[in-house]
Amino acid sequence: MKRTSIIRYVLIGILFPLLIQYIMYYRFTPNYQPGVFSENGFRTFYGSSVFKYRIAGTELQLWVYHLLKTNKSAASLKENKIYGKRLLALDDQADDLFYMSYFIINAFFAMLLALGLLYLFDSEHLFSMSESAKCYTTVLLQLMVAVSQFVPNPYDVAGLFFEVFSFGVFLKYFFTHQRIYYIFTCLLIIIATLVRESSALILSLMASVYFMVYGVTPSWIKKMMLPCFCFLTAYLGLRIFVNHHSMQMLESSTLFKNFNLKPSTAMGLLMTVIIFYMMLKASVDKDNRNLVSSFLVLSLPYVVMIIFVGILAEFRLWLPLITGTAVLYKLNLKALRNHNYLSDLSANHTTDPQPH
Repeated sequence: MKRTSIIRYVLIGILFPLLIQYIMYYRFTPNYQPGVFSENGFRTFYGSSVFKYRIAGTELQLWVYHLLKTNKSAASLKENKIYGKRLLALDDQADDLFYMSYFIINAFFAMLLALGLLYLFDSEHLFSMSESAKCYTTVLLQLMVAVSQFVPNPYDVAGLFFEVFSFGVFLKYFFTHQRIYYIFTCLLIIIATLVRESSALILSLMASVYFMVYGVTPSWIKKMMLPCFCFLTAYLGLRIFVNHHSMQMLESSTLFKNFNLKPSTAMGLLMTVIIFYMMLKASVDKDNRNLVSSFLVLSLPYVVMIIFVGILAEFRLWLPLITGTAVLYKLNLKALRNHNYLSDLSANHTTDPQPH
């Protein structure tokens, strides 16, 4: 690995995510959701509604917290009176170590997300990006991730990492046609669904690439059947086996909140317009703009869910779409098409002329 790449991985992939997460957690105070800074409050809130199905993140949060409680060095950090007081305003049982658990988990996955992006962008046969483009794309996304921490939870950033990781493994399968990568992609989709149901966007990313390379053909649709089955199995399985006596598919409707006359509603609508404009204008290449557009069309079920059961002004809900755009706007579609052509040529032993 080149020295410049090592420096980029250390500064942009490790230190920057760690520092920006530190700033967000220890120079600001997430206050969107009160009562979740103690184990009792956390169990009450994240054990209800659809949040109870995001078991991977919630169990990880409790595991890290209990690990910190048994560590004498970590316990001494509770003596910081300033941070203790600011959290008590939000949760009368607030615990500094429980708050630190949020920071540790999100900083860890923020670093993995940054490293995953940089590693993906370094694939020269897939991405034609300058050093500055790799750095600034990763930094910009990390800043957006940091802003999303106004809602403290243990699964949003982890979900973004698994989105990028799963897509990277899928691209590996696309180029090698090795079944092991196909199976690994399906397993990652299951794990990502245990983290957060936004894992459905991994399917949208895969389908958008297939569509832009193959067009509308049965061959790639068949290849999407197992990944879709894995998502649905995990999604429905959670709702059947986790507190099945109070099974809940959706949260209560927020449609009226998203379309009323309050100033916050206008802010949400403006943010939605700007985010979609930003995603559609991310690439100057027409082919990549079509790829991003295909991804957004295939992601419409997720967008509809935000409108009906989410809050448009909650920037964090749009991050999975922005992350998907980040891994598509510079993807080398020409290389994918040429590879697909050569693979077909080798399989059929033909001498057909190359596609346009």
